[in-house]
Order: sequence, then structure tokens, then C-alpha cells
Amino acid sequence: MLKSLHRLSSRHRDAVLSSTTCGCFYCLKRFSPTTIAKWTDQKQTALCPHCGIDSVLPENGIASLSDELLRVMKQVWFQRRPTCPVLNR
Repeated sequence: MLKSLHRLSSRHRDAVLSSTTCGCFYCLKRFSPTTIAKWTDQKQTALCPHCGIDSVLPENGIASLSDELLRVMKQVWFQRRPTCPVLNR
């Protein structure tokens, strides 16, 4: 599940722009896609307007873009905690 969610964090311009809210799993902030000013990967991957990292998830297509989900994604992809309980599900 987490790997499929991670795939939503790149080459996602259409999904981001059609969402009402996005979240960054690096800085854990939520924001409107209209605040995104920088893109990478030939302008297909959003960079977070707060921290500049390409860890933006669009709410579109995710059942719940919760604070917990963003924290778990950060643990897995940036803090590399292999004992993360979600990985054992």
C-alpha cells in the first residue's frame, strides 16, 4: 500500500491540479495545489511550496490524506525506520 501511495508523489501534475488539497510527507504540511510554484520532471512532479521537496501527495485518489499517513510516509521514506508498524500489515 505505501509503495503505491509513494508512486502518487511523482509525475502527478494532473492529479495534483484536480485536487482541492495536497500534503507533503517531508514537512507534513497541507496546502492548496494553487500554491505550488515549482515543478520538476519536465513540470510533471510538484515541489512542496513550504520545503521544496518532491514529496507531495494529492488528496485526489487517496481515501484519507491524514496526518498519520503523512507521518508514516515520512518515517518510511526519510527516516528509514524498518520497524514501522504499518509495514507489518
